[in-house]
Amino acid sequence: MEPPYPGYQRTILALHSYLEFVKEYHWNQLPATQKTIAPGESYSGVPQLTKVLRLEGDLFADAKFPADGTVYQAPLVDAVKSFQRRHGRNPDGRITAQTLADLNVPLTNRIRQMQLTLERWRWLPVGLHSALIVANIPEFRLRAYDENYKIALSMNVVVGKAYAHDTPVFTDTMQYVVFRPVLECSLFHRQS
Repeated sequence: MEPPYPGYQRTILALHSYLEFVKEYHWNQLPATQKTIAPGESYSGVPQLTKVLRLEGDLFADAKFPADGTVYQAPLVDAVKSFQRRHGRNPDGRITAQTLADLNVPLTNRIRQMQLTLERWRWLPVGLHSALIVANIPEFRLRAYDENYKIALSMNVVVGKAYAHDTPVFTDTMQYVVFRPVLECSLFHRQS
């Protein structure tokens, strides 16, 4: 059974795209660098970076710049920012060791991640027809959807194992949610 959720449908489309990419693209790691690459600096991996970002959908096919150039510049910088944003990183456009590690994940690994994501979508109850609140734990992001599955609210959330408390994972109907709880304090006034 296919879940009726738009996120499931988007993941199916992305999976089909990646399956086509892996047929036509021979995956090579982007060259490592000793320092962070800032916009305007030279990077030998620019031609390959261009291919990767086009495959990932972050760089438009009609973007124009020298094909044999090695200067890291716009519109490639904007494409890297888009890639960083989609991967939950600080979208500063700088090519850091972490950005390179994210870019160097082989397409076959991304395909496996999407297959696992599709399976997780299948675990959700089919009866979730009203507005949803979904916390994407690895992304540290919460999204509230309206009745048409459009994002009505998006915010950062705190997750993790602080003080040995795992983030709970559950699906249920909720009556209310407290966002940003505030500690209540009583002030005592001294009477003379």
